[in-house]
Amino acid sequence: MINLHAIANRVLKMVHPNEDFIAIRCTGYMNNNGALIHSYGSCELVSAQMQSLNGDEQQLSNEIMQNELSRKLFISVKGTPLTAGRIDTQEGASFLYQTRTGQFWKVFNISEDFTKNNWATVFISLVPPESTPDAVVKALKDSNFGYLFAASHSAQSEFTNGYDSTDL
Repeated sequence: MINLHAIANRVLKMVHPNEDFIAIRCTGYMNNNGALIHSYGSCELVSAQMQSLNGDEQQLSNEIMQNELSRKLFISVKGTPLTAGRIDTQEGASFLYQTRTGQFWKVFNISEDFTKNNWATVFISLVPPESTPDAVVKALKDSNFGYLFAASHSAQSEFTNGYDSTDL
């Protein structure tokens, strides 16, 4: 069977290289007197092609109130599928940690899920540092990839408020 996604990705990488992310999956939640407390773990290093949203995708982003900077990822993923958050609150979303910039992104929509073939298309929105859930940061630090988090945050003095303005 021909894997068209892999062929297209190889061609695109020649012009626009993939970026490394760490996928931090929402693994469930517990109910604490009516308050849902989400847990995170199952981290995986993934490679993704980041692109801008087109008009229809931008409209979807606006309709579900993603006021943050939003992008589309064609992502190579081998583990369990990523989860998108609830439309109203975005709770339960998987997060992606961009190793180059030290930024956290929240998955708000899974447009195409072909995880059985090791890829998916997801829509993500930038999460301000102060809004990143503590459980997400803890899951990343406790994972096998915690050293990448520590390395990028020790070098973050070159960023303004945690964000590289050239990426925005």
